[in-house]
Order: sequence, then structure tokens, then C-alpha cells
Amino acid sequence: MRFQFIESNCSTYPVAEMCECLEVSRSGYYGWHGRGPSERSLEDKDFKERISELHKRSKCRYGYRPIYHHLQDEQLDCGRDRTLRLMNEMSIEGLQKKVFKPLGTDSRHSFGYSPNLLRELGNPERCDQIWVADTTYLRIEDGWSYLATVMDLFSRSPSLTPEKLSICNTTTFDI
Repeated sequence: MRFQFIESNCSTYPVAEMCECLEVSRSGYYGWHGRGPSERSLEDKDFKERISELHKRSKCRYGYRPIYHHLQDEQLDCGRDRTLRLMNEMSIEGLQKKVFKPLGTDSRHSFGYSPNLLRELGNPERCDQIWVADTTYLRIEDGWSYLATVMDLFSRSPSLTPEKLSICNTTTFDI
């Protein structure tokens, strides 16, 4: 970094003065100036090109871990930390997948609340007197499924027995 500064300003200031101010030796500057890029910096340039290709091919979704694994699959000797450093130097990073969270009930509405009718009915004294129902979301391979349950409050058993379920298992609703 210092040598690059000296090189960019050598037409304005003497090299000896800049080396003295930046506390580097003139021989170090001239050695750097005459030297070509290092083998590692040439490898980094090649890796950056490949990392950029993989990142674009993944629609900018891949972070350093998947890109690192792709480089390993291609037999390229680029470590995980080096991959991360090169991606940071290029200012690229993967996009985090947003997790879908189904919306629940909005409790901050101004509609008021319905009275609890179950409390008024008290505890059931026999089967088939009070039924309760609920719905929930289930994550499956293809996305989300909705599960609706109905239960007898007295016996605490679901309304669908295995015999009834075998009849209804083909009933699906696409929403």
C-alpha cells in the first residue's frame, strides 16, 4: 500500500523523501517496483474470476461456503478462509434465504373481542355435546399444508377415527 502511494506520487515528490516519511527503505521500494506480481496474487486473480462466475451463476445467492465447496469439487486449492477473504475484497456476499412465516391472527385490531362461549357452557357432561376446532400450518417438501382438527371436548378425542380417515384421505383443497 505504501509502495503504491510512492509510485503514484513519484512525479510530485522525491522518492527518497516519501520513503523517509513513510518509514520504508528506498531499496525496498525499488525492489517492489522492479518485481512482478507474486504467484499468490496471480492465483488470487484467477480465483476471483472463478468465484465471481460461480456467484453470478447462483443468481448472487451463494455465500462463501457453497462457493468454497464448488471450488473443492473442481479440484481448485482455495481454502475456506481464502475464499471468504477474496469475496470480501470483491464486496460480494450471498443472499440469505428468507424463511416464510405464515401470518397469524392480528390481535391489534379495533373490532373488539368475541365472548368466550365455551366458558358460559361449562364443562361437557357427555360425548358429542361440545366440539372444538383449530387449524395449523405444516411445512412439507412442496411448501405448506393446512391441517384442520375437530375434537370432542368431553372425550378429548379427534372426530376422525382411522376408519373415517380412510374414507376422507382423498379430500384436499387447493387454496
